[in-house]
Amino acid sequence: TELVEEHDEIIIGPGTTAFLVGRILTGIDDRRFRIITNSLELAMEASAVTNIEAVVLGGEVHNRHSAGFADREDFFSSCHHNHKAIISTDGIDVQRGLTLFDPRFLGVLRKTIAVSREIIVAADSSKIGKVCFDRIADISALSMIVTDTGASGKFCRAVEAMGVTVVKV
Repeated sequence: TELVEEHDEIIIGPGTTAFLVGRILTGIDDRRFRIITNSLELAMEASAVTNIEAVVLGGEVHNRHSAGFADREDFFSSCHHNHKAIISTDGIDVQRGLTLFDPRFLGVLRKTIAVSREIIVAADSSKIGKVCFDRIADISALSMIVTDTGASGKFCRAVEAMGVTVVKV
């Protein structure tokens, strides 16, 4: 929550972990900011908080995730490129980068990264070393990885050598 600043515009990507981070952010009550998400559930929670403006990216609703997976071209083509993004991933590997199991979310994740000045990945240590079929981005595209204390020192040192901050919580 300390990463959220007054008037930030934060894109919360698809995925369970990103959703949970977004849910935590809805507890912030001392700063005004905007949450931009494709999660209907998160948008509804954020819209109930007076200091948060909620924006839904839209698209077709995927029942398992209750999230749209269209990349809403009009938003991404017309927005400024100064967002913070919080995304999650199915796999994160030093050589192969961020990967995803469900390709329907690939477009929205890539475009989210393209319009964001700060990309924060929230991934528990079980995702480290795992590689899935669809590649989202290189680790070097990231600003920060937030993970748990189970992340190996070797992984953390390799990522930090790429200029990416690792925070263990």
